[in-house]
Amino acid sequence: MALSRHFRTSLAHFNANVDRPDELPEYLESLTELNRQELKNEFKNALDKDLLTEREFYDATACDPASKDSARAFFESVYRYAFEGGEETDLTDYWKTPPNWRSYD
Repeated sequence: MALSRHFRTSLAHFNANVDRPDELPEYLESLTELNRQELKNEFKNALDKDLLTEREFYDATACDPASKDSARAFFESVYRYAFEGGEETDLTDYWKTPPNWRSYD
């Protein structure tokens, strides 16, 4: 799935090698209202169409997901955190292996 630059940057806050999810709200605030709304729509559409897979989980986090359902739950949690005032997403709740254990390459 081709993700926009803002989508990729948002998810990069959860990369286990960077681990800065607390900075996501600040990043979102730095976007224009239009860009924020476009990002929200893109994210919601990707969730609704089930386009965010284990591969996207690995690409975003550098970790293997515990399962397909776990990857899905991670993206849903990130969406709630980013756009609905949900709790900060803890990557360790969703991974099977720590960063760079193996890759999908």
